[in-house]
Amino acid sequence: MSNKETDGETIREDRVERVRSQEERACLMLSHGEESGRDSDEWREARGEDGGPLSCVTDEEEVIRDTPRNGKEIEDGEDRQRQRTMKTWWMKEVGDKVMVLSRFGLWQEVAAVPASHTFLIPEGMSFEEAAALPVNFITAYMMLFDFGNLRPNQSVLIHAAAGGVGIAATQLCKTVKDVTVFGTASASKHETIGEGGVTHPIDYRTKDYVEEVRKISPKGLDIILDPLGGSDTHKAYNLLKPMGKLITYGAANMLAGQKKNLIAVAKNWYHQFSIHTLSLIQGNKSVCGFHLGYLDGETELITEAMNIILDLYKQGKVKPRIDSTWHLEQVGDAMRKMQERNNIGKVILSTEPMPEEEKKEEPKKEDKKEEKKKEEKKKDDKKKEEPKKEEKKDDKKKEEPKKEEPKKEEAKKEEEKKEEVKKEEK
Repeated sequence: MSNKETDGETIREDRVERVRSQEERACLMLSHGEESGRDSDEWREARGEDGGPLSCVTDEEEVIRDTPRNGKEIEDGEDRQRQRTMKTWWMKEVGDKVMVLSRFGLWQEVAAVPASHTFLIPEGMSFEEAAALPVNFITAYMMLFDFGNLRPNQSVLIHAAAGGVGIAATQLCKTVKDVTVFGTASASKHETIGEGGVTHPIDYRTKDYVEEVRKISPKGLDIILDPLGGSDTHKAYNLLKPMGKLITYGAANMLAGQKKNLIAVAKNWYHQFSIHTLSLIQGNKSVCGFHLGYLDGETELITEAMNIILDLYKQGKVKPRIDSTWHLEQVGDAMRKMQERNNIGKVILSTEPMPEEEKKEEPKKEDKKEEKKKEEKKKDDKKKEEPKKEEKKDDKKKEEPKKEEPKKEEAKKEEEKKEEVKKEEK
């Protein structure tokens, strides 16, 4: 190796180490919340003389600034195979398109969230897809891989397989080789979820999903995602194989209809699943609980999951499914659609103002809805009246024999009188 090459290599290594130490120091300052020191000499040194953006350097990532040194460019060649610049939250600039993960307060036109809860929207991703992706896919990913440790040749049961989390979980299962997916949904949605990757769709309204699963997988399942709660959690636990994992993340059974029903809530609460640790030991099973809203402080954990999901999106392996988009003025209709379980995929609220034409059409739609309600009421009234009519007919039938009885008695009396007259004549 020539002296020139040696010197160049030495300079390159020195600069890599210098950048590594500066970047790590800057990241450490940020991680400890030392934002007040941004104007300090240490901060300027960490940022570099050019004042460029920061990026954390880890064991798997190298960031090399190829600025001229002594009037010459440093060539890296093949030594730069693993270079990867990760744009983190403090590198975002005003005007960047971002998707947001927040526990509350996003049903409005303007929202303020911590920068650490935002993620850059990849090229080609629509705002609707960006709104649909974070909650559903992070929830599904962390349940399947962090809790479930999903591996090839395993089996998974996904309830509400046509919902946002259900579709996300199905797509993520497809990224692992030979995973068998059981999915519950109404019969009208089976074709869609089957095309999306569900191996065995099950109509929970007409069939016992436990029996259907046992027919195909007698030993049970490796992973079950349970958003239902109540008695369904008991069923899920009993469906697990040894070393199986039950991940519960909701209690949809608490909602018994369009109106509040405290009796139904109390009933489901009474049937909530509970188990003794000794039973877990003897059964060799795991029970986990997941709620993304209570992980809002685990920035590193969520960012790691989100980066993997975005990589899968760029590879075309996952893609949010949008059922419908509604304006904020239509939030009631959007919620009603979900409550009636008519959606396949994510229901999106748009902050864009509703066009005047649609506003004019809204009263017409409301009128149509009222007409439908009136028709449904008429049908219900007719159904209620039919039994009453049948009861009246039965009453009439019962009354007819009663009316005939006096006539028969009179006829008998007349016959008796005639017989008596004949006897007297004799």
